[in-house]
Amino acid sequence: MSRQLRRNDSEPVMIMQLATARRAWLAGLAWMMFCAFALAQSGCGSLTGCGGLSGFGNAPFTGCGGGQNIPPQSSINFLGTNGTVFRATVADTTASYTFQATVPLKVIYVNNVPPVRIVATNLNTTPSLLSVQALSGALTTQFASTSTPGATISVNVGGALALVPGPAACDVRFVVNGPINQTYSALLEQNNNAYEAATTAPTLYILGGASGSVDGIFTDAFPRLGPLQVQLVIDGNVAQYGAGTVFTVKGGCP
Repeated sequence: MSRQLRRNDSEPVMIMQLATARRAWLAGLAWMMFCAFALAQSGCGSLTGCGGLSGFGNAPFTGCGGGQNIPPQSSINFLGTNGTVFRATVADTTASYTFQATVPLKVIYVNNVPPVRIVATNLNTTPSLLSVQALSGALTTQFASTSTPGATISVNVGGALALVPGPAACDVRFVVNGPINQTYSALLEQNNNAYEAATTAPTLYILGGASGSVDGIFTDAFPRLGPLQVQLVIDGNVAQYGAGTVFTVKGGCP
């Protein structure tokens, strides 16, 4: 008597669904482990505000050694229609920084002295959405949007800024590019302070109160998506360029 194997057509679908769910779970777990690792490397000036680094200078980072507490970093998300061109000014009580960019972009202002004011102008010639989300640590403080060409919006962190000061004595910025939403960790160091963040590209870091030697250590969380590219820009000039999965860029204020 011949026998025929019975085929269950739902099995491949179920296996595929389980595999997809497992990949998503593993990706989430990997991201949580990455964030935990990044935070473990530095408790100094993280997004939630921790102790300052002292005694280690700008050598490879080895951990915190006391120091005074510093405020949480202020970050600004520029969202909306991808490719929307805008010009923005970010200012605190000590200095102001102006730049032109496109959506999406995350700006992280480390070592700032609140309140912080962000003013953005939509430079598109046709209607295109520009949204600005201001955060202190992980807390959203204000949100504003416009689709009108030439329109200006503003948000604040830590209250209203009475007077917008002039440019910084030493304007230090780290410009991070890579695949959109590429996850990575960054450790920025200047003199006796270090500032840590785990976030996604593209990102612009503004280093407030910069003086002396500065450096940034960048670690790509998922290199298969493509390499990170970082420019250290000091007073409008590219001081050093770096690219890869784990690398350091260094420079100094004149």
